[in-house]
Amino acid sequence: MPPGMAVKWLTNNDLTDGDSYRLLWKNIQTLHEQARPFYYGIYTVGTHVGLDSPEFRYKDGKNPYLNKFYNMDRQFGEFLQHFNNSPVSDDTILIFTADHATYPDPNFLNTFNLKDRYFVDQVPLIIYKKNSTGDLQIDANGKNSLDIAPTIMDLVGIRNFRTIFLGCSLFDTICHSDFDHLSALGLEYYTTDRNVVTPVKLPGNRQSIVQDGVDGLHAASMCHAGVGMTIQRRPPG
Repeated sequence: MPPGMAVKWLTNNDLTDGDSYRLLWKNIQTLHEQARPFYYGIYTVGTHVGLDSPEFRYKDGKNPYLNKFYNMDRQFGEFLQHFNNSPVSDDTILIFTADHATYPDPNFLNTFNLKDRYFVDQVPLIIYKKNSTGDLQIDANGKNSLDIAPTIMDLVGIRNFRTIFLGCSLFDTICHSDFDHLSALGLEYYTTDRNVVTPVKLPGNRQSIVQDGVDGLHAASMCHAGVGMTIQRRPPG
């Protein structure tokens, strides 16, 4: 567990991952009935460090990491089944991603036979449209989450706009960002290039740009990198 990090255990008043996906399904059906474009997002907590699944468990249920990832798969799978069987999926795009990787504590590393050293690693970015043709996969070559919002806007045809985003669309071969290969975890900085994560010391002027030019949400959430982040668009099945 990271130093100074407090884990808030699930209580009867917290939404489980299953609760979150059931609420998501209920609310997007309501929004879809209004026949207007909408954006709706949820943030699930069940896979965070220190938590175990209060719902589905994997096999004997003794490993919290296997439990919570298995539960997440089950809950998302049930949501996706409802989505695909509904008219909502005819004109709605799903985007599945994460704001950071799993903290590499010993139990996590032993469970999945990994040797990660840093809290900077791969994150998924899956963009799904039912009955889309083909299977497109793009290796982001170590770019981080700053590129997600510009990529989504590019995908839905919103271009030639002015924003405060520090990243670029993954489909854009011209745009360049000075920050989408740099991850900030507090005052610690890492560069990412394909599957290589390297801690770096930034000059004072560059630290100021990162700390002053990125507000708290960007610094705490969006700058968690996705090394070798993959964007996927695939048909069901």
